[in-house]
Amino acid sequence: ALLHEGTGPRVISAFVEIIFDNSDNRLPIDKEEVSLRRVIGAKKDQYFLDKKMVTKNDVMNLLESAGFSRSNPYYIV
Repeated sequence: ALLHEGTGPRVISAFVEIIFDNSDNRLPIDKEEVSLRRVIGAKKDQYFLDKKMVTKNDVMNLLESAGFSRSNPYYIV
């Protein structure tokens, strides 16, 4: 879904999901693929790591451990 203000039907949530190839074990998770999902809602956002709800801080720490920088958040938009 596309979140926007307009004349079409009102959408109250949307999500984005990224599947990481973790065959090189860059992420400290013992799986070949790692799913990261962000659900964007009208009142709050939710984060999921392999379908388990986690905090935004958990996600940021995981990405930082794989070499993504908090000071440059545009690796993943």
